[in-house]
Amino acid sequence: MPHRKYTIAKSPIHGVGVFASCLIDEDSLVDPIKTIHVGHINDYDDLPTVGVVTVGGELYVPVRGFPLWAVNYSDSPNVRADRKGVTALRDIETGEELTISSFMERQDG
Repeated sequence: MPHRKYTIAKSPIHGVGVFASCLIDEDSLVDPIKTIHVGHINDYDDLPTVGVVTVGGELYVPVRGFPLWAVNYSDSPNVRADRKGVTALRDIETGEELTISSFMERQDG
């Protein structure tokens, strides 16, 4: 089994979080995500903001891979999610919490 670049632990931000278990270089793939396409964002009246990825208005739900449900939000995120996986926006130090934008629309990819 390959070494994971992250671990889940208690977060100073909220509840649990995802933390770097090694140095993660900018633009590197932290972990791939296996997703399924479930429709367009406008097809849903009440859309959860946790654990979903939207790309160009299309909605994807992770079925395997990176634990998006445990990633906390930040105004200065250090990772982004798209339908292919989670990628570092900058170098992330060992022990640093991985955070994502609180905006619903994730970056295209």
